[in-house]
Amino acid sequence: MREEAITGKETYVQSTTLKDGMYYTVSVSMEAGTYQTTSSSGRCYWKITKSGMNYDDIIENDLGGVGVLTVSVGGGQDFQSSSCGDWVKVG
Repeated sequence: MREEAITGKETYVQSTTLKDGMYYTVSVSMEAGTYQTTSSSGRCYWKITKSGMNYDDIIENDLGGVGVLTVSVGGGQDFQSSSCGDWVKVG
């Protein structure tokens, strides 16, 4: 029973982790929610854009920041990061 619970949690974390440098669309290639990374350097750049706009219509973005970074995304949004490390769904 415990082993199944751990395996289920590991599978969920793996399936909801966003890889750095990839483009994601909420409800298509990622779940809506809050994501967090701890692997960022001072050169971490992330952006949330309006879906269907070729990633050009920026809703929110940031450059910099070291340590734990958190973003929240919802329907109709895309997400992408660079030099931030992977993002894990936390909420």
